Amino acid sequence: MAGISRRAVSFVALASLFATFALLIGTPTLGASATVNQALAWLRTQQEADGGFEVANFPGFETSDATFAIASAAQPGGSWDADAALAAVAATRFGGSGNSPLEAFDDLADTPITKGQAAKAIVLVTNPLGIDATSFDPKCDGGTTNLVTVLGAPGVDGRFGFSLFAFNSILTAGRAYALTAGTGDVPDATITQIDASQKSDGSWSFDGDATGSGGDIDTTATAILTLLEDDDITTSDAYVELGLDYLESAQQGTGAWQSFGADDPNSTALALLALGVAGRLTFLPAGDAFLAAQQQPDGRFASPNDGFGINTFATSQAIQGLVRVEVPRATSVSPLTCTDADGVTDAVEWGAPNGGDGNDDGSPDAEQANVASLPGASGGYLTLEVPSGGSLGSVTASAAPGSPAPPTGATFPRGLVTFLVLGVTPGGTVQVELTLHGGPALTRYFKLHDGAWQDFTDHAAFAGNVITLTLTDHGPGDDDDTTNGVILDPSGPAVVSPAAAPGVPTAVIADPRLTG
Repeated sequence: MAGISRRAVSFVALASLFATFALLIGTPTLGASATVNQALAWLRTQQEADGGFEVANFPGFETSDATFAIASAAQPGGSWDADAALAAVAATRFGGSGNSPLEAFDDLADTPITKGQAAKAIVLVTNPLGIDATSFDPKCDGGTTNLVTVLGAPGVDGRFGFSLFAFNSILTAGRAYALTAGTGDVPDATITQIDASQKSDGSWSFDGDATGSGGDIDTTATAILTLLEDDDITTSDAYVELGLDYLESAQQGTGAWQSFGADDPNSTALALLALGVAGRLTFLPAGDAFLAAQQQPDGRFASPNDGFGINTFATSQAIQGLVRVEVPRATSVSPLTCTDADGVTDAVEWGAPNGGDGNDDGSPDAEQANVASLPGASGGYLTLEVPSGGSLGSVTASAAPGSPAPPTGATFPRGLVTFLVLGVTPGGTVQVELTLHGGPALTRYFKLHDGAWQDFTDHAAFAGNVITLTLTDHGPGDDDDTTNGVILDPSGPAVVSPAAAPGVPTAVIADPRLTG
């Protein structure tokens, strides 16, 4: 019922707190199910060139939920893995090598972002991915945004400047505040407002009106998730328990929850998420079955709102509702730095295979000076590695130029890569491993030196998708003739048609350093 004091009901036994925590972690998930995987595959087809998913053309509306869906589907189950979430989102790139959702969020944050958009970004993006919300600039374009500052303070009424007609924004803002304030508390004034807005049947409506009955399922689920973000509130608190009872009572015989009188996948997904996080498991299987029944052959989830135009929202929220792994408050965050000597931003390197560990050595590439991973110009990731103690600089990928024309019969399906090897002993030799993730194995290697192609195959060892290059300062493989201890190498692996092999293709010039 409405009007119950938060502090009067929030002090429960420590054993109850531990029991609630066990329920949260023990909630079953469907992160690896065929239903989720098929939905995720469709969702990725809807990505736009900026990396986002705003197919309905309302900035900040769909991309945050799509991002959280991608992160949810990447979870191994049990407890939330922020590194897995970040790697999955960073690897979701338009066309395989274009922008990720993080770049789209960067553009949104630079517009500047609104208070409501900042709250959604904190709840659905920065906290689940373990990103520092106070220094948000994944594109490294200089437009650093402090999302916490944009969110601001709750105000004496706890509304963060929103009216009650934007009650869901108040809820999201309160939840974002608890995630970033370091106190583990939704503001007291916000809790008071949520309490006062609860209807007598336990529900909440989208306009925050406590009168009448039969509130909005989405708002009720969001209110419960916000309340449970507070460290002093558990599922035993009266208003949470009432809200959960309402959700259970509102489930239809079809297994669905409704919106405006129609079975709705969005409302069903949010109800499943709230009940799952709260450990209310009884009604979940029927809800899962309803969502599965709404899945179309292409993987998306049908919605009553499809008549207004198909967008990603129903599918994104369905994935969230099916997976329903509780997202804890991030205890450590990554600033997604822009100062790495290799020139590849953290947001890009986290997208590498193996969860951001392209060389599969157990450490994220973004945290290693001697390793760099980035998308190739023609799709698929490339990983460069020099021996420990060395470092890489100015790593870029590009398509093979049209001029000068490539060697006769040679094509570069993975494009070219340019990089510096730093800290080499003057006149010394170093080996660089280039790993090609995905695609066919390649057996020839060419350099573009002084505007002409050179066959560098004799200085490259091929082992499956790993090519080991042997480079010498001021010698074979070094385009920097003046700087000691720095090797510059613009080059790329190639395939040569049988008509051009064996032998060196025409248009390849000799360089005395290649034999010196």
